[in-house]
Amino acid sequence: MTWLIPSAIAIAAGASLVAIALHFIARSRPVAEVFPTARFIPERAIHARTRSLALTDVALLLLRVLAVMLLGVAIATPLFPSGKRITRIVIADRSRAVGAVAATRDSVRAYLRDGDELIVFDSSAHSVGANSLDSLAVSMAPGSLSAAFSAAIRTAARIASRTDSIDIVVVSPFAEEELDDATG
Repeated sequence: MTWLIPSAIAIAAGASLVAIALHFIARSRPVAEVFPTARFIPERAIHARTRSLALTDVALLLLRVLAVMLLGVAIATPLFPSGKRITRIVIADRSRAVGAVAATRDSVRAYLRDGDELIVFDSSAHSVGANSLDSLAVSMAPGSLSAAFSAAIRTAARIASRTDSIDIVVVSPFAEEELDDATG
């Protein structure tokens, strides 16, 4: 089990300590006692307050701490492993902007694992098998990152039922000619 926001638990623990400290320094009314000589003192309300450092209302204190900690755990959001895996979609540039195709192949091999998807692109993009990586060659067409991202989104939609998360890795020199208005 992992946590989405683990710092929320630490913040909740700090807030619980503040609640405990406030519980101990809470002011309480003193107990009224009748003294035999009190008949000579005029009747007035007692305004004196004292600090009580005794532990009282333990159930209330525990309820406050429990509420704050449960809120912290809810915000931290526990994540339980689902048994599914993270699938990576590797997008490899083969346009004329690529200087060395061997470097592109090496970078793709570093990221590509069994079960991952490979998309190659120039002015158009298409999904290929990982075994066709050795036949990757540079084309003379200009690159289009928009086409590559569109193909990655289609591939992600196709494989979404068999995976827990999807990582997209782009191997490209990111030449200025590959960017268009739809890329953003």
